[in-house]
Amino acid sequence: MTDDTNPKVTDLSARRAKAKAALGEPKTPTANIAAMIRALKPGDELMGKPPCGGNPPREMGTGLPPHCPVRPLGRDGDVFYFLNAAGGLGELSPSSSGKGHIDALFSGQWPYLVWAWGRVKYIKGAPHYQENYDAEKVRSALFDAATMKGSWNSVDMVRGRGAWIDPDGKLILHLGDHLLVNGHERAELGERDGFLYPGRPPVPGPSTAPQPAGPEGPGQRIMRLLNTWNWVRPDMDPHLLLGWICAAMVGGALPWRPTVFMIGDAATGKSTLQKAVGFLLGGALVQAVETTAAGIYQVLKNDCLPVAVDELEGQTDGRKVRSVIELARVANSGGRMLRGGQDHNGRQFDLRSPFLFSAINAPPLQSQDRSRMAILSLRELAKMEGGAPVDLSELAEIGRQLFRRIIDWWPRLHDLHQEIRHWLIEEAGHDGRGADTFGTLVTFYHAAMSDEMPTDEELLSWCALLKSTALAEYESRTPNWKLCLRHLLQVRPDALRQSADKTVGALLQRFVEGGSGDDVCDAPWLRHKLAEVGLGLSGPKRGKVSAANSWLFVPNDHSSLAPLFDGVKWQAEGGAPGTWTEALRQSPKWETVSPRGLHRQGNGRVGMTPLRGTLLRLDGLFDAVGDTAMDGGTKETENEELGDD
Repeated sequence: MTDDTNPKVTDLSARRAKAKAALGEPKTPTANIAAMIRALKPGDELMGKPPCGGNPPREMGTGLPPHCPVRPLGRDGDVFYFLNAAGGLGELSPSSSGKGHIDALFSGQWPYLVWAWGRVKYIKGAPHYQENYDAEKVRSALFDAATMKGSWNSVDMVRGRGAWIDPDGKLILHLGDHLLVNGHERAELGERDGFLYPGRPPVPGPSTAPQPAGPEGPGQRIMRLLNTWNWVRPDMDPHLLLGWICAAMVGGALPWRPTVFMIGDAATGKSTLQKAVGFLLGGALVQAVETTAAGIYQVLKNDCLPVAVDELEGQTDGRKVRSVIELARVANSGGRMLRGGQDHNGRQFDLRSPFLFSAINAPPLQSQDRSRMAILSLRELAKMEGGAPVDLSELAEIGRQLFRRIIDWWPRLHDLHQEIRHWLIEEAGHDGRGADTFGTLVTFYHAAMSDEMPTDEELLSWCALLKSTALAEYESRTPNWKLCLRHLLQVRPDALRQSADKTVGALLQRFVEGGSGDDVCDAPWLRHKLAEVGLGLSGPKRGKVSAANSWLFVPNDHSSLAPLFDGVKWQAEGGAPGTWTEALRQSPKWETVSPRGLHRQGNGRVGMTPLRGTLLRLDGLFDAVGDTAMDGGTKETENEELGDD
């Protein structure tokens, strides 16, 4: 029983009741409670209890002591996730949950550990509180709390720095130390709408004041700076780069993030230009030189910040460069990468970053990569008279002003992009991907420069500049089937090494042209030569076989054909049929009713062996593989009665 007549006991009870009332009130700000916890000293009371004082009460739903500065998020397998005391993402696992890991979770709030899970040493029956805590109890409590929260995935649920869209369609800017909702409303970090926005190093946000268009606006000022570089396409390239800079500010919130590749010899100012872009974007740009794909996504983590890579040169061993290009390709549409990790634990990465590359010699680019980027070329810099039009020290503030223009345009950006995209498809001949790439760049350029939607005259002007048939970016954009067919016609098989015609294309060309002089180039001769490399010739069952009525037969699988595709992406592996079949059948299909197209599926022979495969019209073959051929099909010819050899 308590002796209420004892003044010491009465005073202690009153102080405990006062502390419990003060800290137990819902109106007590969490920040104040955190400050009280940090101020705890050995023997001090909290919630009416001293350290280890009779097990403090537990929260409903987590089982943790009240006002715990570490909040459970959930678990994924044997990994337990928490919002640490500093507002960042923390994790524990059975193999990584020692005192050092727990100290890191509670860093800045360490006295709470001593109060809630402190150790007690009894000397002659009297408790003596130690300035230490029981790590086993802490680990068990944290694991239980995360398990009670349920399943949780750090890739899907964590949103780092950059721009995001919330479930209601609002724009969320994660600026490292706070959020901006709809670009203007300040909000705290932490859990929001089921997502975690953890604390990160701060990055620049938009200016607080609206910014004008016109000569004194941030868009015009940056254009005056970009125009000091010597562009190969001065009426297009600096405009597209400004569009990329603006798109990079909100890249994570976009459905498509275009890539820009700047190419120029030494003394063209590529590196200086990248530095200028870095000043404009501030700490929101991840810059690197000769990096690797792993280095990029490990630095980004859960951020969706733009990435700039200088000196991404073509090399003899281009695997490192190709991996970086592939990373940008995944990021264009916001894909997920899976990578192996230690202890056989895989790691996942979501990539939503716009990429900016520069090099003297661009690496070999696949057609699927060129279609996702704008290639901007620079010439040697001319001597600048009168100095730069913008002081580089002002670029950070101009960048924030430009950011504000994009935020103010945001409610109308979707409509603007759809309008520009439609015009590029209908008037400039772009496909969907090209319209996404160049449409996004033009959209953000327009938002930087104007307050109004573009006129038809402005849109027609852009379509004239970005005509798909005139863009260098489209010159090497060759369909997969055409690349495969070119390889088949141009590769030099070992079987033809001693022949006068050392490629399949040369054999077929001699047959199509009919030969000259004493050259023998009839159908039996061609069948014999083609059989040496695993190919066949099909034509009508009756009558003379000629180039006008015959087909090149490419079997699905043949031991003599497979070596022609060794080391390329259409090769056969492990005894399985080669992927050249699927590639060739991506070409326009021949139709019986209206005989247009290049290929049909069917039977054929290689030598005396009947096989299944793909037949390619011989009279349309060379036109089909040329750059001037229409990808939709070849010229219409008279239908012939076809059969198998």
